This record gives sequence, C-alpha cells and structure tokens, in this order.
Amino acid sequence: MNTTPDWSIVSTMKKLTSTSYVLLGQLAAQSWSAYDLTKHLKRSNLRDFWPRAESHIYDEIKNLVAHDFSTVEDKAIGKRQRSVYSITRKGRSALKKWVAEPARGRIVEWEQLIKISYADYGSKDDLLQQISDIRKDIISRVQGDVDLLDATPALGKTFPHRLHIGTLNSALIIPQLEAILDWTDWVEAEIASWPNTRQSVESDETISNHLPTTIASMKKIISRYD
Repeated sequence: MNTTPDWSIVSTMKKLTSTSYVLLGQLAAQSWSAYDLTKHLKRSNLRDFWPRAESHIYDEIKNLVAHDFSTVEDKAIGKRQRSVYSITRKGRSALKKWVAEPARGRIVEWEQLIKISYADYGSKDDLLQQISDIRKDIISRVQGDVDLLDATPALGKTFPHRLHIGTLNSALIIPQLEAILDWTDWVEAEIASWPNTRQSVESDETISNHLPTTIASMKKIISRYD
C-alpha cells in the first residue's frame, strides 16, 4: 500500500468549488476510487441537478487531497490497482461548515428549451422535433433507472442510513419529470392547428389574455406563504 503524498497533486492546489463539496459528501458516506465514484454519480439522482463531466470529477477529487480534505491510497480492487480516496477529519469539518452556509438558488440550463424559445425562427416540424426529443430523453432516463434498479435491487439501498435524505430529492425530481411530460403533451396539442411557428390560429384578444392569466398564477405562488 502506497500512502506517500503525490506532490504533483499537492502543488496544484486550486480553489474549492461546490463540486468539491459534492464529492466530499460522497466520501463522507464511504471511500471511493475516482473511477467508481464517477460511475456512481452517473446513476445517482445528483446528476439531475448537478451534472459534471468525468474529467472535472477527477480534477476535483485530486484537489481535495491537496487541501488535506481527503487521503489517497493505492489499493487492489478486484484485479486492478486503484487510487482510493477517503475523507479526513478536516474534510468532515469543512463539509459540515459548507452544508450550513447559504447557497445559490436554482439555475436551469436546458438547450432544448432555449431552442423552443426561438422556435419562430424555425419550422413547425423543428419545434415538434424538440418536443419529441424532450419526451424521449425523459422516458429513456427513467427507463434506464428502472432497468438498473430491477437488475440490481441492492443498488437502491447502497447507503441505507441515508435513504431518508435521498427520498427528499426523489420526491421533487419525479413529479418534475412527470410535469415536463404533461407539458410536452400540452405543447403538441396547443400547436397542432398552427399553420407555422410565426403565427397561431388564436385571436389577438385570446393571446392578450394569456399575460393576465400568467401574472395571476405567479401571484398565487407568491401569496402561498404570505
């Protein structure tokens, strides 16, 4: 077992990011090799609200070592030698402090929806294709999760002591996916009679009534916790 510090890691210390703490939270649950952690995150519901490229994860986990928030040891996993990362006491303290700090609000980055926002510069078929792709993406994503859980029942119980926390996120994510699917059905029905994306068959009066209805819905949200 090699526990000698990797000075190439230590010498490239970078500023910690939210992703650093996401990975630190995973290390708090158990030790991971970078490969296994990346694989785990791909099938975790974290990917629904914190997607990151593989290369970014590898860089971030090395940065945790540089900050003394994690140790790294060479261990045999199966027939392979892998670098296994474990959280340190300093890392746990940092994670606890970070969890208590104020966080940025919700940010949505969704290219398909951006293209729909400019649908009047394309064809109706283009718009319908984006809607179809959104539906296919969601169904494929959910089907993949169901297949994985059916094939590996224990996967959903990887961290039984944290199931109550994972349930909180799932209770938000699943209804959101259902709402998006309902929305795709509504959009297809809404634009079915449009001659093109530059105009609808609705009268100007009907269209002008949409704004007051939208404002009323927004005020209803605001007043919910007045």
